[in-house]
Amino acid sequence: MKAGRLSEAAEQRSLLRPFGAMAPDDGRVREALCAETGTAFLPPAWMLLAECAQRMIAAGARETEATLQIMWPAGRPEEELKEMTLRAAAFCSAQEVNMRGICAGAAKGAYLPSVSVVMEGRREGGAAKARPGDDLVIAGRAGLAGGAILAADGREELAGVFALSFTERAAGAAGEDCGTALVREAVREAAGFGMSLAVSGGQGGVFGALRELGLKSDLGFAADLTAIPVAQETIEICEHYGADPYRLYSPGMVIICASDGAGLAARLGQAGIPAARIGGLRPGKDRILQNGQETRWLEKRQQDALWAFWEEREENRT
Repeated sequence: MKAGRLSEAAEQRSLLRPFGAMAPDDGRVREALCAETGTAFLPPAWMLLAECAQRMIAAGARETEATLQIMWPAGRPEEELKEMTLRAAAFCSAQEVNMRGICAGAAKGAYLPSVSVVMEGRREGGAAKARPGDDLVIAGRAGLAGGAILAADGREELAGVFALSFTERAAGAAGEDCGTALVREAVREAAGFGMSLAVSGGQGGVFGALRELGLKSDLGFAADLTAIPVAQETIEICEHYGADPYRLYSPGMVIICASDGAGLAARLGQAGIPAARIGGLRPGKDRILQNGQETRWLEKRQQDALWAFWEEREENRT
């Protein structure tokens, strides 16, 4: 298996089918993720919490509660564990995420810490239902958090490529909350523009979010890649490392389906949030990506470019 989130086929075979039908919708929103952390070129634990919290916001959750589980390598210092949990606690406090439970264990055979996050909250109103004809609007910039990780952990290597101010600007681009306030504000504003569905970014980048949106809406769409906001720093760092910015880790971004996408994008722009209408939903299951004169279909979930980069470096190191 490749590092990072499982492929859709593996997820279906080994996770979903053994359990059969999931529990019916009961008005609660639940999200979960697990990932390795605690090393260069992978997201820190607090950022994984931010990714999960943004999923909850996009789903319309209120009164979010979280459970955090950590498997810690027995040979690593306890002080590093404390630093991790202090930063995670600061994020939860600032974003009003109530920590319901936390536990950790030490593993003799573990190389890296692994983190599991489960969040649950109350949904206001019924489950969202997207409609053919809705516009697709992106708020935030694709790959910004992944680019920040590449810049921050690659400072020494990038020193001979980019100006220090450029690298530092890219490294700090995700901010202290990894764009959580941006996602919350975008979803709040979208309610006044006929929002029917919202999907936040994370592993898999903007392509992963578009894939999830297609599955949740059970509809097709056409999206213009040239309209997707991407920071210039992200583009240049991705070119240096050979990473695809559209598959790069993207918390701090949300895709919104709305009846008035142009109005929503304009309103978000007035609020200082980078946003653009990138396409629209349509009947059927064709999920089309347009890039100038090139047209192609969106593939099934692919490995995130950040995890692919980390995995290649690990293999080359050994």
